[in-house]
Amino acid sequence: MSDSSPLSLTSRPASQVRRTSDREEVRRVLDHQRSLAAPVYGYLEERYLDHTHWFVSSTGQEPGLMFWVEGSPGANLYVQGDEANVKALLSQVSPPRYAFLLFPQHAEGVVREHFMLRALQRLIRMQVNRNNFALATTPHPEASQAIAGPVRLTGSNIVAVNALYRTDSGARITRDYLNGGVYYGMWNGTQLVSVAGTQLFRPGHGIAVVANVLTHPRHRGRGYATQCVSSVTSTLLESVQDVVLNVDPGNAPAVHSYQRLGFGSVGEVGEGWVFWKGRNWADRLGAQLMYWLMG
Repeated sequence: MSDSSPLSLTSRPASQVRRTSDREEVRRVLDHQRSLAAPVYGYLEERYLDHTHWFVSSTGQEPGLMFWVEGSPGANLYVQGDEANVKALLSQVSPPRYAFLLFPQHAEGVVREHFMLRALQRLIRMQVNRNNFALATTPHPEASQAIAGPVRLTGSNIVAVNALYRTDSGARITRDYLNGGVYYGMWNGTQLVSVAGTQLFRPGHGIAVVANVLTHPRHRGRGYATQCVSSVTSTLLESVQDVVLNVDPGNAPAVHSYQRLGFGSVGEVGEGWVFWKGRNWADRLGAQLMYWLMG
């Protein structure tokens, strides 16, 4: 593997940063920031090994980890650790040039030294467990009696699910992804108007992520998303001890609705598309051109 490869360490001394394929070692590092790392545990499975890249660092007090898995249109990239370890990892590991990055909010300054960020979101990470979860049982005062649910969704509902996502988020999931996760929806006749689901759900890791929450623009403000999240969380807690989700701190109604379900804040994360600046002026110029072209 050459030093110019995006999968390689730089040629500078890096005694504290190294590549690993030891899944138990990775798991131990992930456990240091379990709530932040929840979406990453699923990539420890055997079937992902040929497509994932793990680097660990022990420079600072809290061990660091950088991970990515190749994908389209870009890689999924993740970094955790204290500032010293994040700095060491980003300084010594050459990541993909274009990726969707998840990182602890405290590391934003270091992240900006190495990446150009697009559509950055700063989010509250919230968590609930079996002891403090409160199922939503009372419909919203403005909920319509014509809306039915929450109903467990399966692969047979894939067309309706993706039709709903196209109304706002542009997300698209596959039939297998829907079958392999936990999804609930609210229906207005044959139209799906609200949905919530999971992100790479693997019960064996003891933690799950609620994601892909969306309500049709014409049906918002009536508690449908809360009902879906409540049902997804209830089902997940039958298999895992903890459930996490992200929420925009500016979305006060969503924050309050999740708090009523028992979710509490456990930290802040940043996520968004990033362009790696590289190691020299030519890399940076290439990143800048990519940033403009994909703008």
